Amino acid sequence: MASGADCGCICLPTQAVVYIVLAMSLYTDCGYRQVWAALTAGWPPDMVADPSAAALRQARKRLGPRPHTTRPPDTPRCG
Repeated sequence: MASGADCGCICLPTQAVVYIVLAMSLYTDCGYRQVWAALTAGWPPDMVADPSAAALRQARKRLGPRPHTTRPPDTPRCG
């Protein structure tokens, strides 16, 4: 069985996927790849992954529809 690095898969961190989902709500007329390009436009090219639209869809599906109930311990509370 090939590892993620061997099969060409890109495993996006959950935080990046959350940013993509938030950005998609702002850029409703754009697709996954266009939103990814907008989010990473200012990054150095050697730091930017180039996930396919399918990889971005799978990452969004992995995130799931339920809100996250855990936060990092240093996250301030609202109110």
